[in-house]
Amino acid sequence: MRATAGCFSGASIQTLKFFFGTDSFDFTIDSETADLTNHVRSYGSFSQAIDEASARVYGGMYYRNSTHKGAKIGKQVSRYVTRHFFRPSRGRHD
Repeated sequence: MRATAGCFSGASIQTLKFFFGTDSFDFTIDSETADLTNHVRSYGSFSQAIDEASARVYGGMYYRNSTHKGAKIGKQVSRYVTRHFFRPSRGRHD
């Protein structure tokens, strides 16, 4: 995962954890990428998905430092945005 992919993944995972109020969440991702041997991946948590994406370092695709630093930056951005911009809805007023 390049640093940019790490940032996006970290921010996405952190935001989903905030939105659902938990890291534990069963979900499946389907990809149509031609070079994948397993197009469907299932997870039991958001963190499990980002951990698997980060493991691509072992395949020689990305560097460990940029992967971890990018994910950390993404999580920090998500935390900032959720604290400062996500506010409870007061309902609709017509």
